[in-house]
Amino acid sequence: MMIPYWIILVAYGIGFAIFLLLASLSIYHVVRFARMSKSGLIGLYLFLACVIVVLGMTWLGIRDIDWTQEAELNLPFVVVQN
Repeated sequence: MMIPYWIILVAYGIGFAIFLLLASLSIYHVVRFARMSKSGLIGLYLFLACVIVVLGMTWLGIRDIDWTQEAELNLPFVVVQN
């Protein structure tokens, strides 16, 4: 069974979109309700720094991939008959 690489990229994009939605809600609540708290702002800055690092590492990892290739899936419980 062959699966194109771009399907993995689409799944990653959907997960990233969900993450952005939840992260923006979290950032909104920190800014709205913990504006005067130094620990809340430090936590927010650390969170944003970690997000930037993870996005950078992801970009470095996927920038050289040919997304038109296909990967072979060898699943023992799936039988494909031609």
